[in-house]
Amino acid sequence: MKIFVIHGDNEIRARLRLKELLSQAQKKGLSIQKITSNEELFAGRLSSSGLFGENLILIENPASFSKKDLGIVIKNKKAIGNLIFFHTGFLAKGFLEIIPADAEIEEFKLPKTIYKFLDSFYPRNSKNALSSLHSLSEKEPEELILHLLARHLRDLYLLKENPKALNYPEWRILKLTRASEKFTKEKLANLIKKLAKIDVQIKTSKEDLVSSLDLLIVTELE
Repeated sequence: MKIFVIHGDNEIRARLRLKELLSQAQKKGLSIQKITSNEELFAGRLSSSGLFGENLILIENPASFSKKDLGIVIKNKKAIGNLIFFHTGFLAKGFLEIIPADAEIEEFKLPKTIYKFLDSFYPRNSKNALSSLHSLSEKEPEELILHLLARHLRDLYLLKENPKALNYPEWRILKLTRASEKFTKEKLANLIKKLAKIDVQIKTSKEDLVSSLDLLIVTELE
């Protein structure tokens, strides 16, 4: 039986890897079960279909589960089948310590240029934002840029609307708080609305994301 651990802040590439593994499992005829709560771990769902290799258990965001219970599941992997732990973000060292040495651990990191662009995206900083965007777009896919910018603006808005809605580490909350202070709530709402419109436009026309973001930055961040 195999154990796979997929984690990191590059959610798009991590999910592509997860999709690849699930596709391989389906081709091999494995029964795929997704566990969504700690209670389901021992609710009779974690049983093999009868032969080794016929079962695959997917546990998303394992950090939200009991570490003790996950340890029991890992120890019984031969009876359970193959395991995939998928986590959006980086798993803590404490969790990784309970993973067997023969497990396949794959970490997907975002490039530093992504954070440089997000950090530069604020009013009266259009020149730096444009420069960072163009540098980033030469190496990273458009869908990743759009996804992360949309999430970034959403997080900044939520901090102003309901700070407790974000379940992030303290250091990240502090960083986002400093970034949110550069915007008004109305400005963020307007940017989110326009970014959603850009998303629709690039999916239904031949417009490219970089040109659309160029225009957004020039008109909204001057």
